[in-house]
Amino acid sequence: LVTAAADLAANLVRRRLRVDPNHPRLTKPIGRRATAVRRMQVLGGSVVALAACWSWLAAPITNAVAEMGRMEWAFVGSYVGGLFVPAVDGDTLLAVLRAAATAVAIGLLATGLAGAVAATLSWPASIAFQLDVARFTGERSPSGSRLVRWCAFVAARACALVLRAVPEAAWLLMLLVLFRLGPTAAVFAIALHSAGVLQRVFTEAIDDVRYRQHEVVPASPSRAFLYSALPSAWPLWRTYAFFQFEVNLRAGVALGLVGAGGLGHLFRANLEFRDHGRAAAFLWGMILLTVAVDRLSRWLQLRRLRCSGTSEPGGGGATGRAAGVRRPGPCRSP
Repeated sequence: LVTAAADLAANLVRRRLRVDPNHPRLTKPIGRRATAVRRMQVLGGSVVALAACWSWLAAPITNAVAEMGRMEWAFVGSYVGGLFVPAVDGDTLLAVLRAAATAVAIGLLATGLAGAVAATLSWPASIAFQLDVARFTGERSPSGSRLVRWCAFVAARACALVLRAVPEAAWLLMLLVLFRLGPTAAVFAIALHSAGVLQRVFTEAIDDVRYRQHEVVPASPSRAFLYSALPSAWPLWRTYAFFQFEVNLRAGVALGLVGAGGLGHLFRANLEFRDHGRAAAFLWGMILLTVAVDRLSRWLQLRRLRCSGTSEPGGGGATGRAAGVRRPGPCRSP
């Protein structure tokens, strides 16, 4: 219920801020004055929400600040400092590499499974291809067919809502009834939650494609989906999937703290035995793995937008060349 309320609130905010005249579900043009009013409404609502959150959490935050004044900061400094001096013996480094490989494997497998489920649910959960299909195909479906599409739409969205509403840790605890502690339960727990998240963004990418673009395809919803909507949404799908892989990689490490294996499990085990050197090694393994994935993400982003050259503003005229100002030329996908 909390997740459903958050989804509805997010949809309301996006609808209030929607100004794209080409958006398929924009009912009428919005002027500048109306746009400014809507933005002020959203800003006012955000301020009220933040004030309510502060009021609700004021007591625990105040208590936490008071507790910080009674801490022995010398002990805190020595304890935290010890966690950043890793052991560098061969056995420890080999264990770090194996645990990092486990985290990467969990993230890849979970993202692959989640992407497949989300892609499958994007068709029945799409507003465009279940509720608005007559707007670009011109077909007149019988009432029974419309009822079936409506039921499929509600079922797909409800399924995705349940998947993403349950956190990975909760899925893991429930899956432990079927699996032992280890990477297998972590893969399925992360995949279930990620499938609900990816379904939402995949479906929104499909629904944001202009309906006019589907009209160039022969009047068939399935053909319009395969040859118009899917190619247009694919770059966003790919970006969302890789971003979710980064999230799943960190989730796999976090679930290791509760027994899913990998870096998180070994970090916790060594920390409990007060072996700060080995614990620090696994902590640095988490940090360096995150940095490596972040750099890979940036490299892939550059590969996706490869510029063919440079050109001067104003059509490359004499004024632009004289000013010595150059801008990137047209970019293309590799």
